[in-house]
Amino acid sequence: MKNFVGLSITERRQVSAQAYWDDDFREALFRDPVPALSKTLGREFPSDTQVELLRETDKWCFVLPNADQIDSDLPEARDARSVIENDIYALLRDTPSLVEDAARDPVQFVKSQFQFDLSDTGVVLRREAPGSTIIILPNFEAREELSDEFLDLVSAGGENGCQVGDPIDAPPRDTSST
Repeated sequence: MKNFVGLSITERRQVSAQAYWDDDFREALFRDPVPALSKTLGREFPSDTQVELLRETDKWCFVLPNADQIDSDLPEARDARSVIENDIYALLRDTPSLVEDAARDPVQFVKSQFQFDLSDTGVVLRREAPGSTIIILPNFEAREELSDEFLDLVSAGGENGCQVGDPIDAPPRDTSST
């Protein structure tokens, strides 16, 4: 494997949002992911980079990247999923010894660390192998209705506050034909 540098959290969200909104990019990503990633992120990836595309359905999926791939300043959370994701990544970046607990029982990990029960939703945490990257294609439509418990959590804000809605820089989705 040639000098593979994985994706940062910011890059992961950029790729996920673009794949969600841009049908051509999504098709290119499924057809030949390495050139699609290189083009959209503006950097080259080794041709032997292994890319796994994981479509989120009824469970929330998160990647456990290497600690050096977790941005020191996590991108602003724009939806329910990214709020939880930011919390998970910040905790794992600051306390790498918790990675094993997170991988072993992700639902219990989220509940014990953040007092937020995702038992009904479910959580999948996947570890990346060396030389590979996992791209999560979130199911944003399944998250439009938020529980009162989650809204209370979000309304407590944070250093920069939180927004619930569409991914960063995403244009409005045309739902008139659905």
